[in-house]
Amino acid sequence: MPKLSKEFIDLCHSVTAKRPKTVIDHILKHGSITTEELKEKYGYNHPPRAARDVREHGIPLETFRVTGSDGREIAAYRFGDVSSQRFKKLMGYSRNYGNATIKQWNQRTPPNKRAIPKPGPITRATTPSFWRGSMM
Repeated sequence: MPKLSKEFIDLCHSVTAKRPKTVIDHILKHGSITTEELKEKYGYNHPPRAARDVREHGIPLETFRVTGSDGREIAAYRFGDVSSQRFKKLMGYSRNYGNATIKQWNQRTPPNKRAIPKPGPITRATTPSFWRGSMM
């Protein structure tokens, strides 16, 4: 296993979620972890999800193939190239995603002028009953 920087080790130890922490600790101790070990030793039914959790925490993982105990090829994971990686978390949309667009729309259209969809075959099924003024 290549020499790991202090910054990378600190990032690894900063992960507190159980599933990625288990994978990281095992790789730090043994150098790699297989999907078979994740299933049998740690009880994870979907080992690729554990690897994805590690990647989502900004830790590069390299996937390679090894032969499992039953003779089939299985995936194994080890740390990827940490020298070229900028360590950052991979996240979904930010909490404020789209808020600017919503604010712009709300500023242009005062609450009493906002269009309420007219009842029809589609809007009747998709709009709340209080918009239609009747109970279904």
